[in-house]
Amino acid sequence: MDTALGAVASCYFFAFLLQVTLPPVVALTLALAVLAIYNFDHLMDAARLPGQALTTRHRFYQRSFRWLVYYQAALMAVLLGLSFLLPHAVLRIGVGLGGLVLIYFLLLFGRRASGFLFKEVFIAVVFVLGALLPPLSLAHAGAWRIIIWPAGQFILLAVANTLLFAWYDYEVDRQETHISIALTLGRQRLKRLIHGILIVFLIAGVAAPVDERVCASVILWLMWLVFLLITLFPQTFVRHERFRIFGEAVFLLPALVWLC
Repeated sequence: MDTALGAVASCYFFAFLLQVTLPPVVALTLALAVLAIYNFDHLMDAARLPGQALTTRHRFYQRSFRWLVYYQAALMAVLLGLSFLLPHAVLRIGVGLGGLVLIYFLLLFGRRASGFLFKEVFIAVVFVLGALLPPLSLAHAGAWRIIIWPAGQFILLAVANTLLFAWYDYEVDRQETHISIALTLGRQRLKRLIHGILIVFLIAGVAAPVDERVCASVILWLMWLVFLLITLFPQTFVRHERFRIFGEAVFLLPALVWLC
């Protein structure tokens, strides 16, 4: 649920920067689409596991598999109905992103996802595109020029988030034989990559043009700070999966743009 709400908050964040009014049906459709993708991904994980899952989340999906399949079907039915209410520009984007997600799942099902693109990077980029493109499609021509810098920073944060999850989940992914960038690169190399992404954000943030969007910049810096803390204090955030709680909740911070 946090992921879906985070996607909606991020979408309104971009709508604020683009100065467009986001129809409620767009926000609702985005939230349900994220829930559907999240649920289907975990259903696939549960179906592939040969024995009992190691995490509470995956065990829940194993125990409730049949009901969650019904839940998935209900989500897809509602999304189909909502598609008739979407602005045509948003619908075209949704179909395109849906096609990308379908390709991803087909490759993942065939165990080839790591061969064409690290799934963590793919998930992060699609998450940001799903939040960015609907308001961008409703904005005036040439609006991409004013959004490209904060959008790039947002992608860096989203990628850092998924890579951090992979780093913390290393042992579980290894034992459950999941596809993971952490298993491909190793924990040390992955940690250096995360540090590099946070440093790139730091440089981009310092070099960012100063304009009236200072409030949005402050929100991005707050998000960066949370990821920095999760990176620097693993012994604190590994307990009770705090890294996941804070890593998902951080994408609710863009909702603060309503106070700007």
